Amino acid sequence: MAPTDDTRRGATIYSVADRAGVSIATVSRVLQGSPVVSENTKRKVLDAVAALDYLPSGAARSLAVRHHDTYGLVLPELTGPYYAELLVGFETRAAELDQSVMLVLAGTKEDRDRAVRTLATRVDGIAVLGSDAAHVGSNSKPVVVIAGHARAGIEAIAAENVEGARLLTEHLFEHGRTNLRFVGDTDAAPDLFERYQGFVAAHHARGLDPADPVRAEFRERDGTAVAERLLAGRILSPGLAAAQRLFSGPQGHH
Repeated sequence: MAPTDDTRRGATIYSVADRAGVSIATVSRVLQGSPVVSENTKRKVLDAVAALDYLPSGAARSLAVRHHDTYGLVLPELTGPYYAELLVGFETRAAELDQSVMLVLAGTKEDRDRAVRTLATRVDGIAVLGSDAAHVGSNSKPVVVIAGHARAGIEAIAAENVEGARLLTEHLFEHGRTNLRFVGDTDAAPDLFERYQGFVAAHHARGLDPADPVRAEFRERDGTAVAERLLAGRILSPGLAAAQRLFSGPQGHH
């Protein structure tokens, strides 16, 4: 039976707890997505929430069927063209599927783990940039990593980095550029490490020893700082293989 207007107006956390046969603390834990509540108890609470229409705007029904019609996207920041384009593309496709998007900028959070765990209670699935994948706690929601390594329960989407970097380096060699430097922190992200491997492979194929990478972060101001060092002669290289500038990808725009 559908709840009446009187039922909607009268529904409280106490009436939900009474109907489910649990304490109000248990109701609160269920509504907050706490993992400490048993599945049987959670089902009783969610059934009571839905029956009493305790939450407005149909949220109770969403909880009851464990479906939010929302996807989560975790990015470190929104500065620069790449992140904005990624967000637009993500939102565009979500809209086509009649889904909403909830964004978390993990780079601005003091407690990234908590921020992502909280996000997981409000969405049906999460896409997260590779460098922030470590902050996705274990949960039952589908997770996909962008430009990162797959691991148990988490899928990954990545570009072919090694061969692309090798071909780019070969192209520079063919144009007479033999003293090359690679810009990027190869310890910071899997795709940067793979690009450097392609850079190294092209050198070894010609019997050359590659220079160590020029370490730089992913922010635009760090790319500008590297360019200034190059122009000032503090980085000696007539050819510069810059991972951030010469590839398209999550770390490819500085």
